[in-house]
Amino acid sequence: MRISKKSVALVIFIIIAIVVLSLILSRQQSSILTPENATITSLEKAAELNPTSAPAYFTLGEAYFAAERIDESYAAYQRAFELDASYAEAYYGLGKYFLRKNEAETALAKLEIANKLSPENTEIVFELANAYKANGKFQEAETEYELAAKLDPFLLKAYYNLGVVQTELGKLSDAILNFKKALAVNPESALTYYDLGVAYLKDNQPDQAIKSSLEALKWDPGLASSHRTIGSAYLQLGKFQDALDHYLEAFQSNPYDALLLNNIAYTYQQLGDLAEAENYYLQAMDLNKSWEEPYYNLGILYLNQGDNEKALTNLEQAIKLNPYYYEAYTNLGAIYLKEQNLQQAEQTFEKVLKFQPNDAGVLSNLGLIAYQQEQYEKAKLYFEKVLQENPESAEAYINLGIILLEEGDTETALAYAEEAVRLAPEIAQAHLNLALLLFRAQEYRRAAPEFEQALTLDQNNLEAYLYLGTCYSAIGELSKAAAALEKGLQIFPTEESLRTKLNEVYEQLGLN
Repeated sequence: MRISKKSVALVIFIIIAIVVLSLILSRQQSSILTPENATITSLEKAAELNPTSAPAYFTLGEAYFAAERIDESYAAYQRAFELDASYAEAYYGLGKYFLRKNEAETALAKLEIANKLSPENTEIVFELANAYKANGKFQEAETEYELAAKLDPFLLKAYYNLGVVQTELGKLSDAILNFKKALAVNPESALTYYDLGVAYLKDNQPDQAIKSSLEALKWDPGLASSHRTIGSAYLQLGKFQDALDHYLEAFQSNPYDALLLNNIAYTYQQLGDLAEAENYYLQAMDLNKSWEEPYYNLGILYLNQGDNEKALTNLEQAIKLNPYYYEAYTNLGAIYLKEQNLQQAEQTFEKVLKFQPNDAGVLSNLGLIAYQQEQYEKAKLYFEKVLQENPESAEAYINLGIILLEEGDTETALAYAEEAVRLAPEIAQAHLNLALLLFRAQEYRRAAPEFEQALTLDQNNLEAYLYLGTCYSAIGELSKAAAALEKGLQIFPTEESLRTKLNEVYEQLGLN
């Protein structure tokens, strides 16, 4: 019997298809199949020859996926699932497909089933970790990445992604360690160096952040995000011009990054170029009108310029966008307090306490408001709470001393005033309060040096000149009294109380 060439070709094709399929079937239990060495065409033929083989369709789906024929991969994965609903790899393939399509919740559901069916399959475990990460479930992602690395200690991508999720979780030491493990396997990975730099930056290691980011730029000069990291590291170091240079370099590649524009604005603000700072804050707002940070920062800029109206507008917008932005409430309250709108200030500071019940600055401001309203007991409670939170708060001792002085408790007030001076010898008000208490107790020799020190720290204090002259006059040091009052008149030339007291001293000196 003579065999035709056509028959021979058919036999050869069938043999090839059987061999390919045999290889597929032999590997299905041990690992995810990789189709790199088989053409899509041959795999399509193999699936046609074995229309009931889930592994054949799965492997075809992998080939489509690798070739970026994503929709075709879905059809193949789905067919594998329809043929065998207990086939882990079918769920794995579908999970990968939905991740690529940014349908993270659906992807996670598929991959969790795959993992239940094949709990020690490295690729399934790794892809499950990716799905957890895509859903923002970083703790679960960390667990699965760790398992993937345990199953395959040479799985570079597991260590890299572990670093990424641990950075998100704030486990910065662990993240840094895992990025270094990934770099030990691939020391030329610009992306890994970049993420390592970010972890160092968040860990307040700016020098290491700069070093890692420069290494990223060495391997990929176009990785502009590394310039942003370097800029932020220099910002931490207080090197504002260096920070600006790198931020602007990043801006050349990505002019539509609101975070970058906000950082540029803040750096200009630190350099004193307020016009440029305002310009970049406004650009950041235009790019992301729902982000509160530029509004807050611009509000602070206006506040520092004394433009309370614009500051209020921007701080209120920041709060509207983020009702939990307690720093914005704090500065808003400070504006109200400065404008003597005590009721609004009090209400605003009380809102801060809902978020930060032990904020010493806010408690102190509420104490000042109560004091100005002559609610002394209420004020004392606030200042005493400040001391509970910060036993070394000189400001709280100063304010409590003032209130006790008003109430006539001179002895306790004096003790608080002495403690304030001990804690903060650089604060003029601390010395002034102590001096006033000593003056009231007629301890003029002890009071005079405190008034002198208060004036050394703040020469624009009318009260201190008047009391200092009176102290020296009381102890008979008339020349010193005259000198103190004369100096006061140089600064306050129209102040009649100083002139009257000076004339009294001149008369005692026989100079009138």
